[in-house]
Amino acid sequence: MLQDACRQGSVVAICLDLLSDQSPQLRQWLSLCLGKVWSNFDSARWNGVRDNAHEKLYTLLDDPQAEVIHDFV
Repeated sequence: MLQDACRQGSVVAICLDLLSDQSPQLRQWLSLCLGKVWSNFDSARWNGVRDNAHEKLYTLLDDPQAEVIHDFV
């Protein structure tokens, strides 16, 4: 399963670490990637909880580029 490979490859942690990047397009794609990785996949969601994903994604709600969070919400 691709989602399991992403979880084993620490994709959640990598995406969360890059959410503060200067590129709005990268932040947008990272949030979309996170949503796809943990969609109906409890193990990946647990990785997000462990890595404080909710706190890191919360900061995107005030992102100056509306497109960053528009597709995620």
